[in-house]
Amino acid sequence: MRLLSDPSVNSMGLSRGMDHVVLEIYCHPRDGVNYYRVEPRRGGAPGLHDSRKFEITSNSIPKFWVVDDEGSGTLCFTPEAWNVTGFWEAYFDDEEWAVQRYFRWRDEMLKELPESMQY
Repeated sequence: MRLLSDPSVNSMGLSRGMDHVVLEIYCHPRDGVNYYRVEPRRGGAPGLHDSRKFEITSNSIPKFWVVDDEGSGTLCFTPEAWNVTGFWEAYFDDEEWAVQRYFRWRDEMLKELPESMQY
């Protein structure tokens, strides 16, 4: 899945009008906001961003994503390999297993994109 960030918004390291690959989707019905996890630039730390700040440019999703019901109606669409307790905490703590897993599956997502859409 690919997105184009809103050209009028420059927040959380996102460049205006930049193209992004969606790494995860969080759906939070209670607060009425959904989030896309994207890298602000290739190799940058991935963060969660309000889905309303983007326009979808490709709606295909990776074949290895799973859906996790996190309770209270919250759903997460994510690579199965990242769907483990403590994954993101370990990634941001720079634990080798999580960093390696992140880049392996991020790169797999990029490989699934049509050549014309790759970074």
